[in-house]
Amino acid sequence: MFKKTLCALLAALLAVSVCALPALALTDNAHSNGYGWNWAHPVRSYLVPLDDGTYLCLNAEESLLTLTYLGADGGYIGEQTEIDYAPDSFAGFFAGEENYFVAVASSNPDESDEKTVLTVIKYDKNFNRLGATEFKGENTYVAVDAGSLRMTETDGKLYVHTCHTMYKTEDGLNHQANMTFVIDEASMQQIDGFSDIMNISWGYASHSFNQFIGTDGEYIYRVDHGDAYPRGISVTKAAAGGRITNVDYCVPVVFEGQTGANYTGAEIGGFAVGERNLLIAWMQNNEDGTTSYYLLTVAKDLSAYELIDIGSTAEGLTSYNPMLVPLENGNYLYMYDMYPPRQSVTDIICTIVDEDGNAAGEPLAIYGTSLSDCQPVYCPDGIVRWTVVEDGKVTLYSYDPLSEAPDYVPGDVNGNGRIDASDYAMCKRAYLRTYVLSDEQFRRADINNNSRLDASEYAMIKRHFLKTYVIPGAAGK
Repeated sequence: MFKKTLCALLAALLAVSVCALPALALTDNAHSNGYGWNWAHPVRSYLVPLDDGTYLCLNAEESLLTLTYLGADGGYIGEQTEIDYAPDSFAGFFAGEENYFVAVASSNPDESDEKTVLTVIKYDKNFNRLGATEFKGENTYVAVDAGSLRMTETDGKLYVHTCHTMYKTEDGLNHQANMTFVIDEASMQQIDGFSDIMNISWGYASHSFNQFIGTDGEYIYRVDHGDAYPRGISVTKAAAGGRITNVDYCVPVVFEGQTGANYTGAEIGGFAVGERNLLIAWMQNNEDGTTSYYLLTVAKDLSAYELIDIGSTAEGLTSYNPMLVPLENGNYLYMYDMYPPRQSVTDIICTIVDEDGNAAGEPLAIYGTSLSDCQPVYCPDGIVRWTVVEDGKVTLYSYDPLSEAPDYVPGDVNGNGRIDASDYAMCKRAYLRTYVLSDEQFRRADINNNSRLDASEYAMIKRHFLKTYVIPGAAGK
């Protein structure tokens, strides 16, 4: 069982740089899990744990997919491989139980019903191509436009949830919406789907600026970020094996603003299917310059929901979209990264929650690193791992969620149980070398755990007691 101390994930953080081949240098992807404008974009980085304890890292750039194999310590093993899908664009990847699936997309400027706009390719686990499903026309002007593409599977069926801009309507515009397809994995034949203009009672959302899908084997659950019909977070539920348009639905969060105005100030970053609830991680950029982070729990019968406040960042801080990682025993890791004051590198703020949204302790930080659009994975050895491309090279990050929490409050330099002006003064004077801290006081003052005192640390202490910033692990102190 997880303990309240499990939020202290930073203790076992391990970063190992991998020397990628210069010819296959990749584009840096730190913070690429955030929206590009008012909408998401296809996920281009993936990490797959393999049975032999190694890891498959996939990074896509336009039509080119690069495969890199890594050891558990992040060491590079084997050769990198490129798969070129030109003239199509990479749209998404899914590691199924038996096979890998890659989706690629095309535009259809002539709005032809004979043009292939989306292709889903089936591979074995050695990336030998086994078959493909082509979707032609599908009321699509540009496939996977202003959104994402995600997949799930159950009972031999592959479910693809994505988006498109549609054929021009009477108003002369190519409107954007979601679309969903169901494929029989054995034959790679389409068996269901929709791409026409409908309404939410069919599972349709317009506009849909991010798409998520998951299953518990009995039902297929989809989440859309809508700015029009509906304008909010929509959740739909369809029976696995039934018609994908035969849905129950709810809109537990409604965004303020005019219908169809692209800007909602919100970003959805994570979705998980629990035993009783669906969990959605999302953020809201507020008018005062702050950012609020939320966990939305929705009963799986869609009859009730709860919005849990996970945390917030102060005005002027750069904050990024949250991610959600299923752990074990019904626990989940809620993660987001941000730029703290006067620091040039980001911190990841971590909170462990159960599927009802109850936090297992205070949020804590992993200092000096970032997330990417690579979904972090809880691996068979109990370690959470994800990759970031930095300086064109793949870097594997990992930490142990069973690490122990510190036995002190970060920033409480004098150890009186609260953070106040005296802590700020002691830390600042120590930084200016007009005061010498004891070993214990230094440990408490070294908030970012880099074994030195920085100006950013006494700034964090000051802002904490002024209530314009919360030091991770020191909430309420």
